[in-house]
Amino acid sequence: MRALLARRSAVLFCAALLIAVSVTFVLRDSRGSAAPDATGRRTDDLAAYVAWMRLVTVGGIQDAYHGTYVDTYSVYGPVILYGYEAVGTAYEKFVDPTYDRQRAENSVWPVRGIKATALGWHLLTAVAIYLFVRRLAGPAPAGLAAALYAANPVALYDVARWGQPDGAHSLFAVLTIGLLLCGAPMWAWATLALGVLAKPQGLLILPLVVLATWRIGGRRGLYRGVAAAAVVSAVVVLPFVLSGRFGDLLGVPSTIASVQPSVTANAYNAWWLIFGLGGIADRQSVLDMTTLAGPFTYRLVAGVCVAINFLLTGWLYWTRRAGLAEVAALGVLGWFLLTTQAHENHLFVALPVLALAWPGRPGLLIVFALLSLTIFINMLGASALPQLIGSLAGGRLLAGLRDLTAGLNVGCYVVWAVVAAVRPPAKVCVYPHFRKELPAPRNAAATNMS
Repeated sequence: MRALLARRSAVLFCAALLIAVSVTFVLRDSRGSAAPDATGRRTDDLAAYVAWMRLVTVGGIQDAYHGTYVDTYSVYGPVILYGYEAVGTAYEKFVDPTYDRQRAENSVWPVRGIKATALGWHLLTAVAIYLFVRRLAGPAPAGLAAALYAANPVALYDVARWGQPDGAHSLFAVLTIGLLLCGAPMWAWATLALGVLAKPQGLLILPLVVLATWRIGGRRGLYRGVAAAAVVSAVVVLPFVLSGRFGDLLGVPSTIASVQPSVTANAYNAWWLIFGLGGIADRQSVLDMTTLAGPFTYRLVAGVCVAINFLLTGWLYWTRRAGLAEVAALGVLGWFLLTTQAHENHLFVALPVLALAWPGRPGLLIVFALLSLTIFINMLGASALPQLIGSLAGGRLLAGLRDLTAGLNVGCYVVWAVVAAVRPPAKVCVYPHFRKELPAPRNAAATNMS
């Protein structure tokens, strides 16, 4: 029976991968909903990706942060841009050796290449989920967990419609957490570095990685992990160092903070609800450096709240009330709710991390389903829904749906955090529910690593 379930699970996973590939192929030429500007140029995210692909292909990866946002300055990390450079090199070789800017903007091939890159990151993430869950919980739950992620409508819309590279830092988050669960902290730090150099959201799991590494390998484990991260980072940024452009790379975080410095950049989170209750009509118009009370700006208050969120998740993990993958997903949700400048798709990484967690604690599948719904509504609310239902009931229908989605996100976090906090601490180092032993920690402070 177990062998039959394992085979069926593998078939289900392969079918989900095929669905992801098929949907991306069907939508390979689709674009975002943003209208062209007065000159006729497209203004959606894909247009920016096409520009960045040309930028790093023609000038090299070191030119990515030397110009002016958007056309000649990227706000994505070099790991993602290396993928764009590979696709751009193929375009230059087989389609247009001159790599004319206007021709590239009007061609379907750059968009197809970008979506192929996004699909590649997505499929690799699904495979990583399958392999880790298979080792920790067995083949049957592995196929189901990976399939539910691979064919998730949120992921398919993100990849096939928008061409977003969220799968990049999602892949490295899954690898980092999975490697820690399997007792390999040094390699986990290497993949953590790649995640951070893909998107800044890769830093969200850093506090937990420090705690988990200390628990597994103590001080020596931390030293080795940091050294591994430093080596990997040095390899990735070497072109910037050799070209004298390393300072440009260091300036990326400040540029990102200045691109859309709103308290909420269309994220249906706690700030969205607060502004709604305050009667603010244009909720994206409030800048995060605006004074909230006395000397405290929105950005400062949000930073304190995010720090408290990470202290909470660290406590849940350290006291063995929740496993590593679970608290990582909870921490991402808390960050999304409380930080400023969050966008509609910034909660995405919680889904692949939850795919690692729920096979060990099946009740988390409810959270996985709920967040899949809210993220999908948030993404549609930034693209298709305004055109479809924006005028219904004087706009109240869409506004109510957005507020309801934000309320579901906040309610999910509160209930989830309370339920985790009142659990009794785990007594043994196992993957919960399936009771599969993990590699023994190197010190006596062994705890639940699920």
